[in-house]
Amino acid sequence: MFKSIFKVGIGLVILTGAAVGAALLIGGPVRTSAALHSLHSDLLECIDDNIDDPAALRSQLKQLEGEYPVRIKAVSRDLAEVREQIRQLSRDQAISDRVVEMALTDLETLEPAVSEAMAKRASGQVSRATLVSWSDRVYSFDRASNQVTQMRQTVVAYTNRAADAMHDLGYLQQQELRLDELLGTLESERSQFQSQIFGLSRQVDAIARNERLIELIDKRNRTIEECSRYDAVSLDHLTARLAEVRSRQEAELDILSNSQHQHDYEDMARAQISIESMGAGRHARTLPLPAAQQLKPISQTAGR
Repeated sequence: MFKSIFKVGIGLVILTGAAVGAALLIGGPVRTSAALHSLHSDLLECIDDNIDDPAALRSQLKQLEGEYPVRIKAVSRDLAEVREQIRQLSRDQAISDRVVEMALTDLETLEPAVSEAMAKRASGQVSRATLVSWSDRVYSFDRASNQVTQMRQTVVAYTNRAADAMHDLGYLQQQELRLDELLGTLESERSQFQSQIFGLSRQVDAIARNERLIELIDKRNRTIEECSRYDAVSLDHLTARLAEVRSRQEAELDILSNSQHQHDYEDMARAQISIESMGAGRHARTLPLPAAQQLKPISQTAGR
């Protein structure tokens, strides 16, 4: 039974995995460890308080069965959000890489043209304002120089942006892996729990039956204690003791009955002697006396 209870406790701990993953990301390992310790203590206290209560155990099983879909849904939602962020960051990284590629391509053609115009301008080969021809268009030297500067800044900015996206992608991919593993664990635990719920319910029923049996035994013990004036220590002893008391009472009744019969014979003898004495005194003929067995108690004669 305790093994099953521990399984239930372990299942509850696993179900908190989604919250643990989020806590690790938000609160850090120290705060998360403290929260888990508190949750673990509360869980053990709850199980210890209700381990002998079948109704509470059945309620815990039903609550646990209902928490699986909730936890799985929460983890699935978090996993979907992380994957959406990964998709967006991957797209941003691809755009940044493409911008850097395009800017570098333009720099490869515009920067040499600006450098060439600068060299001609420095040597005095041109007397009027230096012009730069690039991409089928003509720019002034200053405008072309500014364009080169902007392209260089664009390359640096989008290179950094792509690097940041790559860093965030690595972090999100780790989250995706952990959430995916957690989701698989929860689904596996749910399947295992559903396969074991019938057995757990039978064990809860066994606990309930044991509780009823204990209650019956307690009632039996209380009944025996109430009969302690007979010095009974068991049901068999109680039966034997009652039979002994009944036999003693019947013996006493027999003694009383025999004593009554003795008193009846004595009364009959007194009556016979009295009659004989009366007949002798009067010199009368002695009348025949009834048989002894026909004599009745004086009390009955007087009654007539």
